[in-house]
Amino acid sequence: MFLVRKFTNPSRDSDQPRPALCQVLPNADWDALPADVHDVMVNIQILLRARRRYDHLLPDYGLSAPHGKLADDNQIEVLQTQFPETLKRYEPRFNLGVLDFDVNDDGISFMTATGDLRVCPGTLRFSFTVNSRIILSVHFASSGA
Repeated sequence: MFLVRKFTNPSRDSDQPRPALCQVLPNADWDALPADVHDVMVNIQILLRARRRYDHLLPDYGLSAPHGKLADDNQIEVLQTQFPETLKRYEPRFNLGVLDFDVNDDGISFMTATGDLRVCPGTLRFSFTVNSRIILSVHFASSGA
């Protein structure tokens, strides 16, 4: 994450706007959310899209590659085992509580992850597609503590 910030931040003298760290995150009012929520979601999106054994030097970084729509059941099983392990190791600020599976009206399979953030008190819930592994929605409810 440090390298992403280092090379995407403009110089302090520049008037150009800062580019988005992760352009595939859904549209949300990121300014209304704590900065840590955005940082955690960027890391999770990178983890979701990273292919295990291909995109990183660490053999357990990321998730196994999806194999198309015909293998939805297999992908769900893979995600249910690999995603919690990957989050625990590479994004420990998010404490996963529940990982649910559903299908929308268009027949697209998606999973919803719900858990607590360790860096700011509150519950984070986000949904992502099973095959393309793109985050569809993000909801954060602060506990106010």
